[in-house]
Amino acid sequence: MTLRVLVVLCLFISPHLFSQKLPLINALALRNGAHVVTTNQYLGQANSPRVPAGTPEALIDEDLKNGWTSPSGTPRLKSFVFELSDAFLLKQIGFNNEQTSPQQRNRSVKKIRIEFSNEAPNRGFHIEYTLILEANSPIRLMGIQNVKARWIRVTILSNYGHPRFTCFNEIQAWGVYANAAPAVDLTGTWQTPKGLMSLLQKGRKVTGCYPKNKGSVVNGIIKDRQLSFEWSETGTQKFGKATLVINQAQNRLYGIWNEGQLATPYGHWVFIKKSDTTTACPDKQREGQAQIKKE
Repeated sequence: MTLRVLVVLCLFISPHLFSQKLPLINALALRNGAHVVTTNQYLGQANSPRVPAGTPEALIDEDLKNGWTSPSGTPRLKSFVFELSDAFLLKQIGFNNEQTSPQQRNRSVKKIRIEFSNEAPNRGFHIEYTLILEANSPIRLMGIQNVKARWIRVTILSNYGHPRFTCFNEIQAWGVYANAAPAVDLTGTWQTPKGLMSLLQKGRKVTGCYPKNKGSVVNGIIKDRQLSFEWSETGTQKFGKATLVINQAQNRLYGIWNEGQLATPYGHWVFIKKSDTTTACPDKQREGQAQIKKE
């Protein structure tokens, strides 16, 4: 049975009310493995070193200065489905409706519908919140009742009067994992924005490589569902770091990456597992295996 709730500004709850509770995870963030699965708009490039402004990914990049913009002339009835890395028990949802200037407040989202499913990205949306947001408002958090969800569908129903554009800064969903962290084995060949990448896991440590630009993966560490590593390329002299989260089926990794010394800006990466064997650049892989054994 669908639950329909109309919530206005006065019911928004300050984040300080939750400060004494256990830390929550923003499940609806690129760095925590969330990603866009369906949308009626262009998606950003997965190998860009910065999440492109205006794209759906900008809604979940945690950069409050880099938001989504509707295509010109279609400011309403925009729908997005986001997949979380695993099932979550959600306790808060949040929205940043701030615009670049007060004069653009009429581009703000006014009416929005949020739905949750634990079944699939195209069905099972049994819990629904229809909300009225304040124009040009900074982040607001609203408490919800332990909603179990793997997919979140967001539909923008109206704005504050602009005839051509709607702009929305950020959407958040805070909660805890509904399931215990599984055992993870990342050894195998993965299709990535850098081409085929070979990863080798030994305990919690991961090394790897990819033929394109003679790339290497070093200092990889797995913590629960999360993989963090450093990457570098002999061919381009580029380097950086990445943080990816394994999905529930353990066949995809989603997350963020940066180039150079600075942590920001960052882009988003998607890895898809092709096989359980390491096939790419075997010489480099053997070097990585020897490094792990030595450590």
